[in-house]
Amino acid sequence: MSAAQQREFRMHPQMLYQVIVAQAGTPAKALLESVMNSIDAGATAVQVTLDAHGYVVEDDGRGFSGEQEVLEFFETFGTPHQEGDARWGKFRMGRGQGFAFATNRWRTGTFEMFVDIKNRGLAYDFRKGLEAVKGCRIEGEWYDQPPAYQLEHWKETLTEFCAWCPVPVILNGTRISQNPAESDAWTLETPEAWLKIDGNTTLKVYNLGVLVRDYHRSYLGVGGIVVSKQGLAMNMARNDILLSQCQVWPRIAATLKEQTNQAVFSGKRQDSDARKYLMSLLIAKEKPVAEMLHWKVFSDVQGRHLTLRQLAENTLPIAVFPKGERAGDMLASRKLALVLQEDTVARFGKGSTDKMLDWLANLCYQELTEISRKLTQQKLLSETEAKNLLGAQGYTPLTENELTPKEIAALRTLADTRFQAYLAQAIGHQLGRRPPRSIRAGFSDVAHAWTDGENFIWIERKLLQQMGTGLDGALRVLAILVHEYLHDQSDANSHFHDFGFYESFELVFTNSNIGDLAGLALNRYLKEAKKRGVPVSRKVVRAAYPEDPDSV
Repeated sequence: MSAAQQREFRMHPQMLYQVIVAQAGTPAKALLESVMNSIDAGATAVQVTLDAHGYVVEDDGRGFSGEQEVLEFFETFGTPHQEGDARWGKFRMGRGQGFAFATNRWRTGTFEMFVDIKNRGLAYDFRKGLEAVKGCRIEGEWYDQPPAYQLEHWKETLTEFCAWCPVPVILNGTRISQNPAESDAWTLETPEAWLKIDGNTTLKVYNLGVLVRDYHRSYLGVGGIVVSKQGLAMNMARNDILLSQCQVWPRIAATLKEQTNQAVFSGKRQDSDARKYLMSLLIAKEKPVAEMLHWKVFSDVQGRHLTLRQLAENTLPIAVFPKGERAGDMLASRKLALVLQEDTVARFGKGSTDKMLDWLANLCYQELTEISRKLTQQKLLSETEAKNLLGAQGYTPLTENELTPKEIAALRTLADTRFQAYLAQAIGHQLGRRPPRSIRAGFSDVAHAWTDGENFIWIERKLLQQMGTGLDGALRVLAILVHEYLHDQSDANSHFHDFGFYESFELVFTNSNIGDLAGLALNRYLKEAKKRGVPVSRKVVRAAYPEDPDSV
C-alpha cells in the first residue's frame, strides 16, 4: 500500500465564471461595488457617470502600483484582504459584478485591463508601460442598452446605496452621499452607530455608510436609519448581516429595542407594528409572563386588540377569519364568537390556532396556572362550524308582505323586467352578455345586497328606501346592483375583489348610460309610489322630470 498523498481542491474555470456572473444582482449594485473599492483604495472622492451607453467610475485613490498587484488583486479572485487594509473588502470578489453587465476597461497607474466576459470568457487584455494616471478609471459599455425608465431606477438605487458614504460620491455631477459625522439628522449617537428613529415602516441599515438591507419596523419596533461606525459582519453578497458572527449589530439592536420599549411600554405607541413587536417579545419570552399578560397583541376582525388575559377569559367560541370577510364580521357583530384575525394567528408561527393556544398555556403554566387552565378550555370553531353557527342569520330573504309600501314601490321599480333588461344590456355592452337577474328584497346587517351569482339579487330593505331620496339615492342603488351583477358566484360568505373586478366596475360606470337609467328608475318609482299612496318629495320629482317637474 502506497503512502497517503496530500492534495488540494481546485476550482474549474467555468465555476469561477459562474461565481462572477451569479453574484451580480443589478448594475446599481455593481456600481456600488466599484464605489466601495475606490473608497477602500483611499479615494477622497468618487465620480460616477451613468447613461444609456455605459458608465464611468473614476477616483483619486491608490490604484495599482505595480504588475504584481494587478496579478494578485485584479487577475486573481478571492485574494483576502489583510486586517485593517480595507473598509469593506474581504475577498476581492466584488469587481466581477461589473463584468456581468458591460465590457470593462480599467486604467490605473501605467496599466490598462480590458474585460469582455460575455464574448471572451475569463481571458482579458493587459497592457503596460502607458502614461501614468492617478487613481483608477473604469469605463463600462453595456451589453444590453437599458430603456430610460430602467436607467433612472439604477440612478435612484445607487443614490440610496451610497447615501451615507463618508467621502463624496458624485453621480452625473450631483453629490449623492453625505458624511454621517457631519449630519444633524440623528436621533441618537452611540459608539457603534448613528441612529435616526422615525415613523417609517422600514429600518434601513447602512454598514459604514453603505446600504445593507431593510428591516420591517416590527423587527425591532422602530423605523428609520442606522449607519454603523464599526464594520458589520456581512455575507459575501454584502446584502445581509451575519447575525451569528457579528459583534457590533447586537449592541446596535439592543439600543434600538431600548428606544422601542420606552415608547411601547409607556403607551405612546399602539400601532400595528408595535403589536407585532410585542408579539415577537412574547414569542421569544424576553419579558416575565406576568408583564406580558397585559400586552394587547391579539387582534380581532372588528379592530379590537385583546390582552392575553382577555383571551383566556373569553367565554365565546373562537373562530379565525381574514379581516374583511363577511362571515367573520357577522360572527363578531352578533357576538356569536370571538373572531381573531388570520394574520394574528399566523404571526405566532405555530401552524394553527389550537397549537398557538397550547403554546400560550404552556408559557403560563408555571407562573399563571389559572390563565393556563382557561386557555386550554377555549372552544375552537373550524371555518365550517363557524359558518354553520351563522345559519341564515346574516342574509334573510323577505316577501312583499314583510315590506312597507315605500319599500314595495322601490322593489317593484328595480324588479321591473324591462328595467332589468336595460341594466343587463348596459353592463353587457361593456363586459359581454349578462342575463337579467330577478330582484328580491332581504334583510342583512352585514351587506347592502347579495347574489347567488346567476339568477337572483337580494336588495337589503334599508337600501330600497334610498330610492325615495332622489338622484343620489338612485345612483347608489344602481351602483350596488352593478356591483352584484359583476359577481358570477355567490358573494354571501366571501366578498373578495381583485383589481380586475374594480376595473370592470369602473368601465361600466364611466362608459354606460347609468345616469339615464337612474332617471328611468325614478320615473318608474314615482308611478309605483303613487299606486300605494307613498308621499314623494319634490327632490325626487325634480330628479325624475328635470325639464318639467310641475307636470307631475
